[in-house]
Amino acid sequence: ERGDTVLLTDDHQAATARECVNSSVSFARALLNSGCHRGDAVLLQVGNGADFLVGFFGSLLAGCTVVLLDRETDVSERALPLPGTRCVGTLRSHENNLVRWHPAGLSGSIPLADVVRPYSESSSEYNDAEYPAALPGRECLAGDVAVVLCTSGTSGLRQLRGIVKTHENLMEEVRNLHSLLGSTPRHVLSMLPWSYIYGLLHHLLLPVYSEGSIHYVRRYTPSELPALIARHDINLFVAVPAIYRVLVQLTAVTPCPSLEWAVTSGAPLDESTAAMITTHLGWPLVEIYGSTETGGICVNTNKSDNPYSVGVPMPGIELSIGEGQTESGRVKVRGKTVSDRTFTGGMAEDLLDADGWYDTADMGALDGLGELQLQGRTSRIIKVSGKRISLDDIEARLLVHEHIVDVAARLISDRLHGEVAAVDVVLAASACLEAGDINTWCRTHLPSHYRPRLIRVVDNIPRLRLSKSVNG
Repeated sequence: ERGDTVLLTDDHQAATARECVNSSVSFARALLNSGCHRGDAVLLQVGNGADFLVGFFGSLLAGCTVVLLDRETDVSERALPLPGTRCVGTLRSHENNLVRWHPAGLSGSIPLADVVRPYSESSSEYNDAEYPAALPGRECLAGDVAVVLCTSGTSGLRQLRGIVKTHENLMEEVRNLHSLLGSTPRHVLSMLPWSYIYGLLHHLLLPVYSEGSIHYVRRYTPSELPALIARHDINLFVAVPAIYRVLVQLTAVTPCPSLEWAVTSGAPLDESTAAMITTHLGWPLVEIYGSTETGGICVNTNKSDNPYSVGVPMPGIELSIGEGQTESGRVKVRGKTVSDRTFTGGMAEDLLDADGWYDTADMGALDGLGELQLQGRTSRIIKVSGKRISLDDIEARLLVHEHIVDVAARLISDRLHGEVAAVDVVLAASACLEAGDINTWCRTHLPSHYRPRLIRVVDNIPRLRLSKSVNG
């Protein structure tokens, strides 16, 4: 119905919804003609853009399961976490074709140029009446596996882990986001990789579902983002806290009158940055807490008013905390967005207990308003001077410092005190400080049990490409 609407743009090209649909259908037919069967897996290892969109939706239309992996990870078929299916092919941007795998080796290909033409000037319409018959994958059930998201592969490809997301998991999550962020078309600025759940949901599936548009940028500096938002009439901006911490340091910010929501997730957002997003940038802030396994768990649409909370449960999400809902304890979650299993190689692991609960390994408690306050990962709780504190809380307290833009806390062994906290800090470019200056600030501003024993000033903090959590 909106085939002429521009769906996908970058700085040089544009593709309409009809062009993307036709190319996806053509790709699905090419898969089926090459011998793919319902439930086969296709590895998609492509950067954001038309090739990803067509490979993703075309594979789903053919009834295949899409295994998502970032472009930087070199992996063989045997290392893939497949859900009991054969992997029939891999789509990589540097190959410009889809290669079929056979036990005896690689053979055969589908040239992408023959099926992926999202930037053509004209596109012939297909007969929708023939669509279900030509693409039996349309008959997929809600419980069928749609996507396998690869995570935690940094210590060796043999440990690559795949989190299973069914069609129901993804659709329920997209519906929740659509309801939460308003039913108008979502026009997004996309710079997060679509190979991870955060980018896939917010930067691809949500704008497609809402009949919006995607403007993706391949290279950028954070200082350019406000101007891009204004230029392309973006009404939904979604980023991780590290990007927001740089944005709030900008001395001059381009006004963004079209922006309706600024969403943060991927890690806890500190109080001072949350306040600056509202006061300095003037952006309406929303925080979403969740993980790859669960999708969104809680949402805080008033982060500037209640910075210590991650909000109330998303629609359809149940929370269980400790022995009683008012007590502190392990946060467990249940709902239609929650994945029920993972795969490592060909071995499955159940994620849910007998009652359908998923243990997030986060500690938390509900406040008097029914909002969840996180207290840190169970593996990041330490005892200092007889008091239990979280390494996450240490990071948050250090981020209050006006010249600190990123922090990573960890445990180290001390011969006198046992396990103690050490931190790496990244300073703003304009700061002329050393570790001793940060240590002096900590002695003045932090309780003794929150002061790290070791402080290092570093240029950057490497983040795992294949990280587990969406937030935390």
